Amino acid sequence: MMNYTPQQQMGFGGYSVPCRVGNWQEDEYLGVLHTADHMAKEETGVLTTQKLGGVISSALAPATLAPPPADGVVRFGDVVMITAASGGALALNATKKLELSQEAYALSRTSVEGTVPCVRTAWTIEPCGLLPEDGMLRIGDRFQLTTTGADGGTLYLESLRYTLMNQNFSSGVEYAQRKQAVSAVRAPSADTVWQASVLEPTAVAQFESVGKPVLANTYVSLLHVNTQQMLASVDTPLLSKFGPEFEVTCFTDGGIAKGQWGQRTGSVAVSNHWAFTTAA
Repeated sequence: MMNYTPQQQMGFGGYSVPCRVGNWQEDEYLGVLHTADHMAKEETGVLTTQKLGGVISSALAPATLAPPPADGVVRFGDVVMITAASGGALALNATKKLELSQEAYALSRTSVEGTVPCVRTAWTIEPCGLLPEDGMLRIGDRFQLTTTGADGGTLYLESLRYTLMNQNFSSGVEYAQRKQAVSAVRAPSADTVWQASVLEPTAVAQFESVGKPVLANTYVSLLHVNTQQMLASVDTPLLSKFGPEFEVTCFTDGGIAKGQWGQRTGSVAVSNHWAFTTAA
């Protein structure tokens, strides 16, 4: 806020442009200082627009995905895109920092047009514990998904059971839904562990699928181990620096009707369908 002298206030609107009233020389001197400060920041690249441009350009840099496997199986260490059946892919929004217990950044689902292999949409499948001898990712195996942040550091896909303290809830909550927010954090923990499961909800299908390899470019559901909620892609729009995108949450979007007497085994909705997408 700039303070004006009484002469400047009294002369506002009562003098022509060439007429100088009040501390005009001080105003010109401050203007020169502001200009010099702006030019110095521009030379060192610390302007807000330059920082934002650097983050966006690094996030949109091309990324090399894993080649299509000959046997069609996803392996630990593969760099893939996590694509949604409703269109788009899971992407990091490094320009939006979240207020959680540790450094965290927002996630979103890109539009169909924005689904390209780049740094913000590339995820690496990391093992939890020992790496299997054949390196294959199987149904029921625990794994972590990592991506690269704006500073080149590693970020982990995380979700938290929302509470009154952490406020980690989705903005797309309707009625009594329990939608947890997801984010990308610096440190791995029990909240960064995930599992893949088949879409068939019956107990027999789930039991028989355990130990089977996860196929690339095939839809599965991604279960957050600590909260037992599935990664979901909702149609709640988000405005980001990368254009119009959609919110991603942790929410098992299944039917509430009972498929069998005493059991709720309805199929999960399309919002819970995800695929490990490799290179074309």
